[in-house]
Amino acid sequence: MIFTSLTLEGFRNLAAQSLTFHPQFNLIIGANGSGKTSLLEALYFVAQVKSFRTNRPNQLIALDNEQFRLFACLTDGRQD
Repeated sequence: MIFTSLTLEGFRNLAAQSLTFHPQFNLIIGANGSGKTSLLEALYFVAQVKSFRTNRPNQLIALDNEQFRLFACLTDGRQD
């Protein structure tokens, strides 16, 4: 499965946003503490319904939020 887009709200230190991914290659760059690992964690959470950093989902909620939301669109990658 290939992620085509991700919308997130209230997840870790990431601002609410919608991202669209290229089907073949995506480069994630940024300064320390800018949210690169949190973005990868959000993708992992959507795919596995668990975090690779904590076993307590309430720790994934951004400060001053009561919940987080993740919406993802995926494709099987076929060119039919």
